[in-house]
Amino acid sequence: MGQTCCQESHDEATVATLTAGKVGYEPALDLQNKEDVCDNAAEDAKAPQNTAAIIAQATEVVEGHMRDFDLDAADAAMGQALEELDAAADLLKATDTYRRLQQNLGHYERAKELLLADGFELLWQQDKARMEVKRDPSCRVFEYRLVIELDQPLHKAMAAFEEVDLVHQVQKQLTQPVRSFGACTPWWKALMSCFNVGFLKVEMVYELFRYRGRKDGFIIEGVHTEFDHSAAGVPAASWRTLRPWALSANLWKPAQDDSEATTFVHVSRAETGYTLPQWVLDMAAYFVARGFAADVQKSASEASKPGSAWMDRARQDKDGFYHELQLLEQARRRSGPWDDSMLDRCWHLPAERQNHTPPSLRGN
Repeated sequence: MGQTCCQESHDEATVATLTAGKVGYEPALDLQNKEDVCDNAAEDAKAPQNTAAIIAQATEVVEGHMRDFDLDAADAAMGQALEELDAAADLLKATDTYRRLQQNLGHYERAKELLLADGFELLWQQDKARMEVKRDPSCRVFEYRLVIELDQPLHKAMAAFEEVDLVHQVQKQLTQPVRSFGACTPWWKALMSCFNVGFLKVEMVYELFRYRGRKDGFIIEGVHTEFDHSAAGVPAASWRTLRPWALSANLWKPAQDDSEATTFVHVSRAETGYTLPQWVLDMAAYFVARGFAADVQKSASEASKPGSAWMDRARQDKDGFYHELQLLEQARRRSGPWDDSMLDRCWHLPAERQNHTPPSLRGN
């Protein structure tokens, strides 16, 4: 049988004798050097395989975390894989998983920016609710912020919004049960709510995500209508149906004391489609916000009643969602007084910048 590249066929003396005086002769590598060359060659052969394995494992792990919208775990796993790949990191950055994680981080950052934005003015305050409006210079967008103090703990207050097929039982303006599309989880959903405005049928088709801040105990929800409807399986709209653009963010904060209350903060931007006087926009925001505030308070109250359909599902807790909410309540009690900086995140990846402006106003 032949020898391997790391085996010597002659001892050093024989090699010196046979090659003495030959023009262009380069001394042979000693045994240790030849072993190093073989080891390096073997490592070079393994490198592409190791790179492929790291990328495959990273995308699988990150995809699993994104299904639960666990951005902290997904970002950490992606950051670790990029560090391991070093010079080959661009191969992982070229994957769809990397792009969608950047997009999801951007969704979180946009929701945070909406919630913490300045420039709102108080419009009314009563019944444990406060409404503020932000006046847009174009007079084609109305934006408002609601702060509602709910008497229910987080795991009961959110039941009315998690069990989407029951929402129409409380929100009577809906003409049919809320429809869901795709592989919905408690942390990500694609939904459609339908209601009528005069002779016009309005379909609110939106994507919703939920991010839980495990350390300080809170939930951030992002709601946006601008996503790939066909990929989610949403049917095309009929000619007499309106699907408006909208952008919203919600913050759920359990009480830090033992009162079992929850603070709900809602910010919403919507496009009118026309340039309207500011007083008309204020009035529109007033009626929309008042109606939404009443729905939130009524829904939380109805859902939290013992024996209700919502509490039956919360008790079953087939996805572990309500248990997670109770853990967040405990975290909020352990944490310090609320500070908006608790929403700040230091991601390994650069978050993809998301647009806050309705499509018709972009570039204007």
